[in-house]
Amino acid sequence: MIAIEDGGVPRDGQLPDFDAVTLRRLSDQIMGAADMPVARPRAHSVSRSVWIRRFALIGAAAVVALVMVAVIVPSRPAQAWSPTPTLAQGSMRAELAAACQKWMNTDSVPVLIEQRGTSNLTVLADSSECLNAQGVGGMRGTLTSGGQGTMPDEAPGADEVQVINSGALSGIGSAPDAIGHVDLVAGYMGVIGRTGSNVLSIVVHTPGQPDITASMENGWFAAWWPSLQQPAALTVNAVTGSYSVRL
Repeated sequence: MIAIEDGGVPRDGQLPDFDAVTLRRLSDQIMGAADMPVARPRAHSVSRSVWIRRFALIGAAAVVALVMVAVIVPSRPAQAWSPTPTLAQGSMRAELAAACQKWMNTDSVPVLIEQRGTSNLTVLADSSECLNAQGVGGMRGTLTSGGQGTMPDEAPGADEVQVINSGALSGIGSAPDAIGHVDLVAGYMGVIGRTGSNVLSIVVHTPGQPDITASMENGWFAAWWPSLQQPAALTVNAVTGSYSVRL
């Protein structure tokens, strides 16, 4: 048993300085004794045993909380996101398209559905975007977000790209201030647009991280990444040569 000198209820600055192991043992002893009959203190007084129990339980809870924080934070899933995409096919493509149409409340047809590891992005012909991110970056779990850009009136030329939407796809941040501004602390960035018939490939450049290969399908391109780093430029590789587009 752990003995504590009977000095009455301690005042500020006189709290016992127990280590975590002693505190855990003390808490167990107190909780074990809680089942024994004890005299009920008067309503206006605080007994020494009640104070010890509160102190021990609060301290023990703090130790447990620290352990839990170390345990419940999952590691980043392998291949949850990849800078090089593949296109969704078959039943997966149909399911992702239907889910995006329902989420965005539209019957617009899918024009591009990509996979990056275990995550995917669906783009519809009206520029609706639906992201399903499987635990990547600073956000965990399955997160579905939707957005829509403004469609240009004219299609791009044969060697051209047309950026329709660029910036944050989804994020976690502060509550909006008086003018609606939100400070994001974690999230996903992306860029989508249309391509001309002579465009062969597109690479997205973002400062401080590797280049990202854009998906291309049905005259559209798309890319996204698990960070708040804004895209800086695109390298467009066309039949007639390569050029850069600053964003």
